Amino acid sequence: MAVARTQKMVRFGQKSAATIYRNMRGSNFILKLMAKERRLSSALRRQRHRDRRLLFLLLRRRRSHLCSLARRRREQRARTMVLVAREATETLARSVREEGRGLDAYSDGERQWKKRRRSRRRTVSRRHGEITLDTAPTSPTPCRCRPPRPPETTTATPSS
Repeated sequence: MAVARTQKMVRFGQKSAATIYRNMRGSNFILKLMAKERRLSSALRRQRHRDRRLLFLLLRRRRSHLCSLARRRREQRARTMVLVAREATETLARSVREEGRGLDAYSDGERQWKKRRRSRRRTVSRRHGEITLDTAPTSPTPCRCRPPRPPETTTATPSS
């Protein structure tokens, strides 16, 4: 059987009979591998090439092509938030240095900065219609820190 296969391969110009016999060393293993390789379609060969490329990219630590899009976006958002926070602290430290009034000025400035940030966050979340602590339906008493909004009137004059 092996001899017939060998002759067939020689006929199709795959390899010389001497090379095949030298590689075989009495086993059919090499022949089977060669036949399997020949039977592979071109699409499968392309797939193997793509796998090799992915492996190469993995070895070079470029894993972005393997991450899901959502994960990449999440990581990018986290990086952006870190950058923004760092810039904010640097700006705060710079303003404190410029004032140069010692530790009291720093803590006071930090307090004002936090208050400003908190109020900004509240207005942004209100704009987006998110549920915050003061609008949460589970709170037992309504928030009394600000008066309730007057109802919006629909009798506005149309501009033409």
